[in-house]
Amino acid sequence: MFAKRTPISLAAILLLGAGPAAAGEAKAHGDHHHHEAGSATLKLNDGRKWATDAVLRKHMEAFQATLAEKIPAIHEGKLDAAGYADLAGKLEKHLHAIMGECRLAPEADAQFHVLLVEFCAGIEAMKGEGDRMKGAVQIVRGLGTYETFFEHPGFEPLKHG
Repeated sequence: MFAKRTPISLAAILLLGAGPAAAGEAKAHGDHHHHEAGSATLKLNDGRKWATDAVLRKHMEAFQATLAEKIPAIHEGKLDAAGYADLAGKLEKHLHAIMGECRLAPEADAQFHVLLVEFCAGIEAMKGEGDRMKGAVQIVRGLGTYETFFEHPGFEPLKHG
C-alpha cells in the first residue's frame, strides 16, 4: 500500500479526504509515493469485490478481533475513557501495520483509502471527549463496508445492534 514502512499519522490519513465526503492526495512522511483517496463513495470493481492481499486480510482480522474483544463492555457502558483510549491505540497500531505492509493494486488501494478515512475518524472519536461509543459504532459499520467491497473469504463483520 505504501512504498516504504515509514510511520504515518492518522491525521495524514484523514488528509486523504478530510473526511468521508472528500477526495484528495496524501503523502507518507518522508516518502514521495502518493496515493489517491479515490472517490468519496466506495464502489465495486465492475460489480465484483476488490482483491486483497494476505497482509491486509491478516491485519483486518486482527483489527476486528481487537474491537470484538471490547464489544460487550462497550454495549454495557462499562468501557471508560481510558479503556476507549487504549482500544483506539491498539486499533491505530493495526492500521499502521496495514499501511506499512499491504500492497494492493492502485485502484483497490484508492478504494481502501476511503475506508481508512472512516476507520481513522472512528478511532479519533474514541479518543475524544464526546460520545466515544459513536466512534466504535463507526468502526463496526466500516468493517461491514469492508466485507461488502473487499474480497476476504470467511470475513464476517461484527454486529453492533
